[in-house]
Amino acid sequence: MRIYIISHKQFQEPELPSGYQPLYVGAKEQLSTDCLRDDVGDNIAARNPHYCELTGLYWIWKHGTEQIEGLCHYRRYFVTTTGKILNLAVHKQTGFLTQERVEHWLKKYDVIRHNVTFSKDSVGKQYVKSHGAESLERTGKIIREHQPMYYDAFQKIMNGRTIHLVNMMIMQKPLLDEYCEWLFAILFELENQMLLTEKNLRVMGFLAERLLDVWILAKELRAKSCFTINTERIDTKLIT
Repeated sequence: MRIYIISHKQFQEPELPSGYQPLYVGAKEQLSTDCLRDDVGDNIAARNPHYCELTGLYWIWKHGTEQIEGLCHYRRYFVTTTGKILNLAVHKQTGFLTQERVEHWLKKYDVIRHNVTFSKDSVGKQYVKSHGAESLERTGKIIREHQPMYYDAFQKIMNGRTIHLVNMMIMQKPLLDEYCEWLFAILFELENQMLLTEKNLRVMGFLAERLLDVWILAKELRAKSCFTINTERIDTKLIT
């Protein structure tokens, strides 16, 4: 198993079990040469301002070799329910997913993803309010024309009120590869159709947060929603 910790800067790792590996993305001039970086080999590292952690996901797709692979963030990690509660109660950072726990869950589920968040508006309306309509409308059109078997799921997710954010996931490598092939085909086509500027930074990352749910729904995959903690702050509420 390998869970890559995506970071754009050097950071202090919490006390993690085995199987975690930092992967640095974005601005890297300050990093030592022995760091694992997403600008080596087949990569899209230069797209990081718009793709965010997805440049790391692309690198994992192209270079990862473990049977189980996934990603978390330098300050945000999957944890057990007990780990979440302890973080809430006493700010104790514990309960990080172990290889044993991941393997146990993946016998029953296809995907481990971030816990659910509820939206006051529909997912589509919330996206438009935060990030504008163009990228979402073009994405829907691309899916309808190039991936029509996913379009009903796209509409259901956009009209729904639940979402799983932050592009954190763990899967068996063949399934992760399948997701990446599907996702990046859509995003690269979108990039061909719209101008990426400083006004729409991180847009591909925001879209992917929604598209993971679309892919899981359309393929009728079994998804385990998992708590996370943010190691840079004390959580104030438990989202269920």
